[in-house]
Amino acid sequence: MKFYSDGKGIIDFRTQLGNIQEGFGLDPSDFFILLEPTGRHYSYLVMKVLLDEGYHLFQVENKSVKDFRERQLGLNEKSDEIDARINSKRHVSSNTRRANEGTALRGDR
Repeated sequence: MKFYSDGKGIIDFRTQLGNIQEGFGLDPSDFFILLEPTGRHYSYLVMKVLLDEGYHLFQVENKSVKDFRERQLGLNEKSDEIDARINSKRHVSSNTRRANEGTALRGDR
């Protein structure tokens, strides 16, 4: 899924999360969401919305993704799709929800 960096993109993203929740009978605490910080405070707005709704977020440092992509995989090309797959693989395959690098963020209800 791809969402644009604007208000409509945030609404579309939240709508899709709601559809997944409803379809699988989940609640926000069942999700583990990885985010890379973005420019223009877009990531701040997304984080604020999701934290306020009780989702668990993890902010991944851009440099760690770049370093892993280049050093471990030998890939110099960068794309959102490649980085999303790398983030997913790195953090899901660790068999824990504890991330290797970055900052854990949790919302208080």
